[in-house]
Amino acid sequence: MTSSTLTSVYRLFLRTVSVSVLHQRSACLNLRRRWRPVFDAAAKVSLELQNVPAEAAQAYRLERLAWLVDWNKRIDNTLALLYNSANTRGLAHQVTRNLAHLAGLERVRALASTRRLPKWNPQGATPSQAKLLKTLEIKRLKAQFVANGLGAMNELVRVAEGSAGLAMGRQDFVVRRWTDQN
Repeated sequence: MTSSTLTSVYRLFLRTVSVSVLHQRSACLNLRRRWRPVFDAAAKVSLELQNVPAEAAQAYRLERLAWLVDWNKRIDNTLALLYNSANTRGLAHQVTRNLAHLAGLERVRALASTRRLPKWNPQGATPSQAKLLKTLEIKRLKAQFVANGLGAMNELVRVAEGSAGLAMGRQDFVVRRWTDQN
């Protein structure tokens, strides 16, 4: 797959995503963020195939080609799902709408969990050891609950991908913090 073919598939995908969520800006952005790593991986494999040295093993080349063929099938099925979502308001539309909503909620949760710490006040009273331990335990339990929920959701997405031959995207949200150097 050449880079121009991959680019045109990605552009088609972006247009289809936009239509499938009725051009709602936030839902469209959430789905684009969710599926971007899938296309990045395909671009990386495509570039590897184009730049493979002559002395590379034939098995490596065939393995990468098989991955790319499987990826093409999954993206075709995903485009069909999104097209169906755009034309009907049935199950496919509910799946894309809910996937966009979940991606947005995860983004909000990740941003909220990285709030700035309060400034230290040297004259302020220090919390007691028991209160501090209780607060840390509550934070640990909350983080464990969120991790378990996300793990279950990601597992459900992988099952759906495997059974239907779709690419449902990845929940790879990275919070970028500004430093003095930026």
